[in-house]
Amino acid sequence: MRRFLTILATLAVGLTTLSPASAQNTHTWQLKGSAGLFSLPDFVGLLVVGFGSIDTTDDVTRHEFTPVTNLSFEAHRFVNEWFALGGSLSVGYASAYTRFANGGAVSRRASALYPTLCLAASTRYFESNRFAMYGSWGVGATALLVDQYSANSSSTNDDDTPSTGITLMGNLYPLCLSYGERSGIYVEVGWGAKGIVNVGGFFNF
Repeated sequence: MRRFLTILATLAVGLTTLSPASAQNTHTWQLKGSAGLFSLPDFVGLLVVGFGSIDTTDDVTRHEFTPVTNLSFEAHRFVNEWFALGGSLSVGYASAYTRFANGGAVSRRASALYPTLCLAASTRYFESNRFAMYGSWGVGATALLVDQYSANSSSTNDDDTPSTGITLMGNLYPLCLSYGERSGIYVEVGWGAKGIVNVGGFFNF
C-alpha cells in the first residue's frame, strides 16, 4: 500500500511539471457536490452517540436516529489537463435519544456533528471522450462537536454547550470514475471524510 501511494504521489508531481495544458480543455474551475456512506468520522460520531444514548433504567423507551450520510462540497482549479488543486468541506451528523415511557419526555439525548475541511487535489489517470478515471486526495482536520443531555445526571453538558475536539483527517480515494464534460456525474471509492462510496455531480466552468 505504501509503495502504491508513493507511485501515485510521484505520478502527480510529474504530471504537474511535465504535462502541457490541453488545447481542448478550456475549463478553469470545477465545483462538486456529493453524498457518501460510512465515512471515517462516522465511526467516531456513532460510537459517541451510541454510548451517550445508553439508558438501562425502567420505564424508558428507546428511539434513535443515526444517519451515516455525509454531504461533501468541493472546488478545484485545474493546473493542467491532468492535475487540479482546491479544497473540500464534508459534514456528517449522528444523533440518538431515549424517552420516558410515561409522559414521553426525553430522558437522555446525544448528538455529534463532525465537519471536515481539507486541502484537496485531483489526479487524472485516463480520459476518453466524456469518461475519465482519476484519484482524489486531501489532508485537513475534523471538528467533532458533541452535545449530551440526561434528565437523571448533571455530568452531561445540560447548558446545551457542545464539547469539541479537533483531529487530523486525510481523504484517500484512489478509484474514481466520472462521466460528462461541462457537467456530469461521478463515483469515488476510498477512505476518508467523504464516505467509503461517494456519489455526486460536477460542473466545470
